[in-house]
Amino acid sequence: MVWLMKLSRNVVLPHNSERSTLMLKALKQSRVFDALLSHKPTHLQRQSRHLLLRLLRSGRQEMSRSPSRLAFTGELIRNPAAIGAICPSSRILARVMAQQLRYAASESGYVVELGAGTGTITAALLHSGLAPDRLIAIEQSPRLAAHLRHRFPNVEVITGDACHLGDLLGTRQHKLQAIVSGLPLRSLPPCSVQAILHQVQTHLPPTGLFIRFTYDLRPTSSRASGIAMSCIASRVIWRNLPPARVDVFRPQP
Repeated sequence: MVWLMKLSRNVVLPHNSERSTLMLKALKQSRVFDALLSHKPTHLQRQSRHLLLRLLRSGRQEMSRSPSRLAFTGELIRNPAAIGAICPSSRILARVMAQQLRYAASESGYVVELGAGTGTITAALLHSGLAPDRLIAIEQSPRLAAHLRHRFPNVEVITGDACHLGDLLGTRQHKLQAIVSGLPLRSLPPCSVQAILHQVQTHLPPTGLFIRFTYDLRPTSSRASGIAMSCIASRVIWRNLPPARVDVFRPQP
């Protein structure tokens, strides 16, 4: 258990993890921490060890995510309507959205992400096996776009408005496999929403997919007006904050 003693002496937690820091100090100052080094730990000692390791892991995760959290918070303060959420999309929501690519008719063509934000969904798409050169991230905020370029140097990031999707993509608009939307459509002006959906419907091929999430948990049919697409899959992600629904659409023939 020497490794645990060394690990505990080198713990570095971010300043905004005050609760984790206080709990870790309490462990260090108690007999419970010393008992963690026992070769035959009791049930209580095993639980305490598990707690300590969770604190260490949460500290590392908080530090690794801090640049994205700072970028999100700054943009939320500057333009809350464009962000449309109180916190970034969760990793489980992003993972579910990336999994919907399994409905694609082929594995060729570009995947366009609208409103890439801090890159949570971008990371999930890449982790699912999507090649970086097939992913195009579109972000209207110059600050968030710069953050994306730094975080994903092999992914093309375009700074622009999704209302002009065709102009932003150029000739690549004819080679789309899927469009993944992280845009807060409910908080955008109705005219902007209609323009974006029109662009999606215009440039997505008959075999393409439109994957989006929404915080509106009502039946999908009540939200599908304004775009001639068929919903082929829908799932509510209760573990997201707030809960969200992921919908997969395909153009109607």
